[in-house]
Amino acid sequence: MKEKYYDAATGRIYERHHGCIPVVRVWTGQMLCDLRRWYATTTNAELVELLGVSRATIQRKAKQLGLQKDNNWLRRMQHQSLIWARIKNNKLGHGRFQPGNTVGAAHWFKSAATA
Repeated sequence: MKEKYYDAATGRIYERHHGCIPVVRVWTGQMLCDLRRWYATTTNAELVELLGVSRATIQRKAKQLGLQKDNNWLRRMQHQSLIWARIKNNKLGHGRFQPGNTVGAAHWFKSAATA
C-alpha cells in the first residue's frame, strides 16, 4: 500500500511503502533550481545539507539533468585537499626519516669518491 503525504515543515511530498522510511518522490521547483545553481561549485556534502536529501539522490538527479562539476573548481578542491593532507602528514611525522635513522644504510647511495 502506497501512502502519499505532504510535509509542511519541509515543503515536500513523501511516499511511504508498507510502513517503510519515507522517500522523497517529488523534487520541488526550488530544489531543482538550487541543484542547478549550486551543483557545479559546491561539494555534495554541502548540497545534502542544503537540499535535505541523500548524497546518492543528489548524484542520481544531477546525472539525470546532465549536470557536471566545474573543472577549475575540481582542480582547486584537489589542490586544497593535497595541501591539507601535507600539513596533516607533517604534523604526524609521516613520510620522513627521523634524525639518526639507519634503516637500509647498506643500500644508500655512495658517491664514487667514497667507494
